Amino acid sequence: EVMHAPHGGVGLELCEHHGPFVSIVCDLMTPSVDGVEFVIRLRERGDGTPVVIVTSAADEVNHIRSVRAGANAFLSKDASPELLLAYLQRLETPGGFSPLAY
Repeated sequence: EVMHAPHGGVGLELCEHHGPFVSIVCDLMTPSVDGVEFVIRLRERGDGTPVVIVTSAADEVNHIRSVRAGANAFLSKDASPELLLAYLQRLETPGGFSPLAY
C-alpha cells in the first residue's frame, strides 16, 4: 500500500498512526515541514524507516544536510524510476547500505 502526504507534517502523522512503513520517499522542499526537518523529527522518534529524499535542488549543500539529518538516500528528481526502485529495493534488504547518492 502507498500513502501520500502533501508535506512533512502530514507525513509524520501518517508515520505515527499508520506506520511502520517499509520505506519513505519524500521531497526535500515541501511547505510546513521540509524533507530534512521531516527526517530529523522521524529519527528523534526512534523511527529507523529508510528514507529517500528526492529534489530538484540536488546540490552538495542539500545532500549534506539530508545525510546529516539521517536520510538513507538523496536523489535528483531527474533520476530514473528504475534507479529509485533499485535504491528502495536495496534499502529494504537487511544490511542495506546507507547513505546513498546520485
